[in-house]
Amino acid sequence: MKVLYNIFIISFSVFLALTIFLWATKPNIHKEEKKISKVVENVTTNEDVKNLKAKYPDIYGKIYFYSLPNINYPVVMAENPKTYLYSDLDKRYNGMGVPFVYPKKEESSDFKVVYAHAFTSKKPYMFTDLYKLLDIDFYNKDPFFYIKTENSNKKYLVV
Repeated sequence: MKVLYNIFIISFSVFLALTIFLWATKPNIHKEEKKISKVVENVTTNEDVKNLKAKYPDIYGKIYFYSLPNINYPVVMAENPKTYLYSDLDKRYNGMGVPFVYPKKEESSDFKVVYAHAFTSKKPYMFTDLYKLLDIDFYNKDPFFYIKTENSNKKYLVV
């Protein structure tokens, strides 16, 4: 019986240590996400985007949805699609990355593919709210997203 008790104590201790280690070392995804979102928090005009682009040259604009207010982020456009996959606007590691449009040569196109992370979770991460658009009634109310650039305000249909 003492052997079973010792095995239990050792197993529980290893489990607890592993749990604490994983919790302490995982990146704080929500903190990273808020840092990215904060960049465009006060962007309301095309001039605001232009000023932001002076600080971050790869900024293409700001993406937002009226029906999904949690989605409000800068969008970048870079030559290499991996540049912002796991980097912030200062090109430092960020597990959420920054939404980006690729390829850059499509800048003037009316068709945009925006790449970003979306995780299924109880807590929404970045573009997780897009899953709400799978509900046809929700989608039919407002199936559009918008990108405000330094030169225009574009409206796109989610497909």
